[in-house]
Amino acid sequence: MLAKGKVIGVLRLLTGWPRNFNNEEIAFAASLAEQCGTAIENARMYERQYREIQYLKTMEEIRKAISSTPDMSEVLDMIVKKIPSIMKTKAATIRLLDMSGKKLELVAAYASVKSI
Repeated sequence: MLAKGKVIGVLRLLTGWPRNFNNEEIAFAASLAEQCGTAIENARMYERQYREIQYLKTMEEIRKAISSTPDMSEVLDMIVKKIPSIMKTKAATIRLLDMSGKKLELVAAYASVKSI
């Protein structure tokens, strides 16, 4: 299977017995493989665009929260809850340097219940 001139997979035809495919059958299978390659590439492109849109929506939500919420802990909690879904991670934490600048303190953490 080809997509944008690159091989992305193989269409395999199996029978219950040994046989030779005629030219018409081979042409049909090649056409089907080409259409499958195009459909797969379109689905991958859609998936990339969907993830990018989700990322941008999340960043916009975070931006709005930062500019409208004076409570820093609320903003940090929102960030750690949103980031795992757009980054495809199981959890997120934010640690900030304490006043001495020598120690990191945990200020926000989130772990998806589904991923534990």
